[in-house]
Amino acid sequence: ENEESVTIEATVQKTDVKSFFSCGSSIQAKLPVGSDVATFRKLLGKDLPPEAQILVERPGRGVIPLMDSEPIQERVTITGFRGSKSFYMVFTPKQCRGALTMLKQYFERPDTQKKLDQLMEATHGAETEYRGKLSMLLVTEAYPPIFEHYGIPSGSAGSRYFMDAMGSLMSYWDPELAGLWLEG
Repeated sequence: ENEESVTIEATVQKTDVKSFFSCGSSIQAKLPVGSDVATFRKLLGKDLPPEAQILVERPGRGVIPLMDSEPIQERVTITGFRGSKSFYMVFTPKQCRGALTMLKQYFERPDTQKKLDQLMEATHGAETEYRGKLSMLLVTEAYPPIFEHYGIPSGSAGSRYFMDAMGSLMSYWDPELAGLWLEG
């Protein structure tokens, strides 16, 4: 599944007058192999305005902008970036299937079932408290193997990145994926 993706390292170029040629932070984006610049722009969405440039250094030519129809390179510099995230990814249908299968397998384990029973008992059926504790279980136990498998950063932002990556799930119109989502 990971062979389907390539990691793009994008250096964010500051665009204020004082630091026009200095570089700021960087972001990572995971895209399907063979993606073009337009796909990269779409992934970054509103965080990369239409007038922003995606730049690449070419031997003998220096730094040049890439056209939307050109293949995205693994190392680029971007201008005009307005986002606050450092990681962007959208799962392919195969990756959605893999992540949902991993979640399903986690929840089918007897030790996990026991933990869920204990959570229900400890919260006395209080739905809000149960959901909070279930979220902690997902963050601390269910998600980390998925994050590692797909190269999603761990930590508090990892869950957000994962939800963003899974955001395209229902747009694939795949009954098997929808079934896996509902089973989880």
